[in-house]
Amino acid sequence: MTERPAFSGGDQAYLRDVQYGTGAKLDVRSHLHRAYSTSPVPLATFEARLVDWNGRSDVLECGCGTGYFWVASELPRSLAVTLTDLSPGMVDEAVAWAQVNGFHRVTGRAVDMQSLPFADGSFLVVIANHMLYHVPDPDRGVTELARVLRTDGVALVATNGYGHMREINEALAEVFGSHAEGLYEVFGIDTGEARLRE
Repeated sequence: MTERPAFSGGDQAYLRDVQYGTGAKLDVRSHLHRAYSTSPVPLATFEARLVDWNGRSDVLECGCGTGYFWVASELPRSLAVTLTDLSPGMVDEAVAWAQVNGFHRVTGRAVDMQSLPFADGSFLVVIANHMLYHVPDPDRGVTELARVLRTDGVALVATNGYGHMREINEALAEVFGSHAEGLYEVFGIDTGEARLRE
């Protein structure tokens, strides 16, 4: 059996080049979540319903992955969307996916969210779903989200709760040894809210 490298939630080269170089591995995990979710509403739909989109045109998504958020029918297709991710491959897939789903004012950039290349107050909505635990300094990532968000803007941030996928994580640990279960401690639901409010 080939020895697998240890994974650190903030290992940017591993995330960019191995885990998220393309959407293939993320698509497998997304399928697993869709197939076994106990939620009656997909996350993208749930979040899209939280925002009054009237007058909110400029949107930034950090850690866009393959762009699953942009399928929600509740989202106005007139939005000006900026998709970012550490992985250029993910950005390309997300932009293409958003365009297929009717978004025509969409751009993408491969960036490190710890130093976003946008002016202060550039966006009316910022989105960071299931990704802040991958940022080497999550507090710096949150600071950057707040910096580029207008004072009258809305932030949509999702993360994992304690015990998320516990059974699968335990099975993986038995087979492969240490894994990414510690991501909850890096930026989880119990610690994340307080950090966002600071």
